[in-house]
Amino acid sequence: MTAIVTGATGFIGSHLVEALVEAGGEVRCLVRRPGPVDSPTAARFHHTDFARADLGLADAVFDGVDTVYHVAGSTRAVSAAGFHEANVAITTRLLDRVAQGQGTPPRFVYISSQAAAGPTPTSAKERLADGTPALTEDDPPTPIEPYGRSKLAAEQVVLGRSSELPVTVVRPPAVYGPRDKDFLSIFRLLRRGFAVYPGIRDS
Repeated sequence: MTAIVTGATGFIGSHLVEALVEAGGEVRCLVRRPGPVDSPTAARFHHTDFARADLGLADAVFDGVDTVYHVAGSTRAVSAAGFHEANVAITTRLLDRVAQGQGTPPRFVYISSQAAAGPTPTSAKERLADGTPALTEDDPPTPIEPYGRSKLAAEQVVLGRSSELPVTVVRPPAVYGPRDKDFLSIFRLLRRGFAVYPGIRDS
């Protein structure tokens, strides 16, 4: 299999690249900065300008690709507009670029987030009593912060292109492990004996 991976120098993306290379696939990584970071040298890295409509890439990069894994995105931004650019606009440009290819279109796999679904409503938690999942894909998404709303908007863009490309949307749970940085600070606090309890401040 020949695959394209965005976000290949990040936590999840680098592990995905390793798995694809180990499976014997050809992997083409679209990265903002030249050169691999914590990823197999067997993968090919293509410097990409995600602000450009053509991504700054030659058509040959997309030739013969079976699957595009769009992992790149941002979990942090200073504004809702920043989240939109990183998670919605770039996804749209990548979809446009992939759709320009010749031959059989590749499958487009968008790595979203559980934040797009939003928190489990109190009413839904009652389902747990009989073993039914508290939240499923059939429940309407209710993201409560800019990041989750931007990921949901990107999902809708991807699903809206299903007549042109075979598409898949994946909502991973919280992911941590080697090379993760987001959870590292929390684990360092726990090692020092501090416990973190997220909550709501009364106004």
